[in-house]
Amino acid sequence: MGNQIVTFQLGKEIFGIDTNLIKEIIRYPEITEVPKAPKYLKGLANLRGIIIPVIDTHIKLDIPNIEITPHTRVLILDIGKTFLGLIVDQVKGVIDVEENEVEPPPQVLSSEIEKEYISGVIRKNGQLILKLNLENLCKIEITTSEAEIKTQVFKEEQKEEEKKHIEEIQLVTFLIAEEEYAFPIEIVKEILRVGKITEVPETPEYILGILAVRDTLLPVIDLRKIFGFSDLARDVNQELDKILKEHEDFVRDLKNSIETRSPFKGELDYNKCGFGLWMKKFITSSEKINQAIESMKKDHQLFHELAKIILQKVKEHNKDSALQLFENDIVPVFEKLKEHFKNLKEAISEDIKEDQRILVLEIFNTPIGILVDRIKQVIRVSKDSIEKPPEILKTEKSDNLKGIAKLEKGKRIIMLISEESLFDKKTIEELKKMVKKEEKLEKETTTVTEEIQLVTFKLAEVDFAVPIEDVQEINRVESITSVPRAPYFVEGVMNLRGNVIPVIDLRKRFEMEFRPYDETTKVIIVKLQEKLVGFVVDSVSEVLRVPKDSLEIPPEIIAENIDTRFIKAICKLEEKNKIILVIDILNVLSYEEKEKLETLMSSEETMVSEPSSKKKPKRKHLKG
Repeated sequence: MGNQIVTFQLGKEIFGIDTNLIKEIIRYPEITEVPKAPKYLKGLANLRGIIIPVIDTHIKLDIPNIEITPHTRVLILDIGKTFLGLIVDQVKGVIDVEENEVEPPPQVLSSEIEKEYISGVIRKNGQLILKLNLENLCKIEITTSEAEIKTQVFKEEQKEEEKKHIEEIQLVTFLIAEEEYAFPIEIVKEILRVGKITEVPETPEYILGILAVRDTLLPVIDLRKIFGFSDLARDVNQELDKILKEHEDFVRDLKNSIETRSPFKGELDYNKCGFGLWMKKFITSSEKINQAIESMKKDHQLFHELAKIILQKVKEHNKDSALQLFENDIVPVFEKLKEHFKNLKEAISEDIKEDQRILVLEIFNTPIGILVDRIKQVIRVSKDSIEKPPEILKTEKSDNLKGIAKLEKGKRIIMLISEESLFDKKTIEELKKMVKKEEKLEKETTTVTEEIQLVTFKLAEVDFAVPIEDVQEINRVESITSVPRAPYFVEGVMNLRGNVIPVIDLRKRFEMEFRPYDETTKVIIVKLQEKLVGFVVDSVSEVLRVPKDSLEIPPEIIAENIDTRFIKAICKLEEKNKIILVIDILNVLSYEEKEKLETLMSSEETMVSEPSSKKKPKRKHLKG
């Protein structure tokens, strides 16, 4: 029997925790630091009277830290007699996982993360999800005074007593047109990014089409259309049109104030005008939209600062100077602002789907995808806080509601949607027929694609890869012992748990420009003719799953002019517009070089059981 996993991001890695261990997910709270606490203990948070230790998961897992952002969340875990908080960069969603889909931690695991903290690996939706071992992760060595212990135990006992009397329900909440809605977590099978949706002709407007999810086709429904709203991009762009109109009125009124000395009523503070307020509330994960917003901030600020200078000149009765500044400065800046608004609207139309998500629900035993604006939270609420929708709200939208949860003394309203009221059985049957028809068409036009997995890495700005089955593990660059009379590309030897292995600098081997070692430099351990060998690379990027037919042999014109024996294939990633060179590890060295290396290692193994005092320092500067 399977269970549900909440997935979240830390640095570049995706992790997962069972939903039944998560009490709730909250925004980053106010945290009180504890003197002499371990570095990984961020401090204590007060959650409705319960004192909760909060772990800085970056430090605990040895992952490079990042600043707190609007996406940062704290997972509140119920770990028996107490609660504990884990700081995460961003919550990604909820997925269904069967027991047979959880594998033991593989050898290919970045050495920054101690394996004791990982209980398993899940390969799902093209991602590698690391399942956390909470028993090891949540051990806290902290000295607490007797009074603090008694206070915390009392509060925990009080909370446990309250829980006995209050039945709770766990919800996945999300936004539609800035209103918060929810489904019970037990019907949410997983949460997906918006991929390529294939439109189906002659279907109702609210059916967006079919989405391919692994080996099945999923019908996708637009909840906005069911509730009578326009699409998200159009809503946001209409708001931007209104803000631009406010700025046009600002320019007109400013000129009128200069000419007539009438009072100017526009907002001069760029943080408090329509666009300033919009930027404060608008959150996006789209790089394209964020770049468009960043590019216009400077001109928007200048626009308002110039208006202040102009009004000061009017106040000083310097009308001619004010008019000159208006024509020569305000008007050109406003023209640039209009172009910025146009670019921002285009970015939103193209990329707002980066913020949207598809909830996969099980309705009448049929999986249905529901498109929402944004996932907000996974939360537990007491059943006592849920009321029936008021009669006054009787509309087509409220007919789909089965309750309203009032939280935070009524300041926060969550509308619970009745999944069975959204679609009757007849509609579900029609959706199933539509999917079957599309599956039949797909089988007629497509064939099963074989895939392979590649560990990708960088040398200079070039992307390389080795098949995952060739890789034993990935490590930091630790102490390397120099070896006399070694080939120029052999950096030395390293001790790997008692095994002395040669370390080859691939930059030197491929005759690339020198680069000092740094925090991103890694050693990829591979098995070469039953012997372990380390390859030094600039950085390890990711583990990719790619179709076999995306691999090609090097073009003839390259093979004729360049020594390509070490290149096994060239991988083309069209969606990323990228080319990756796949290395044949058997041919990185020539036959003669392999023989010399084997002879060298045979002599080293008799002399070196531990790295000697002749350790090669990490490279920090260019050699002369």
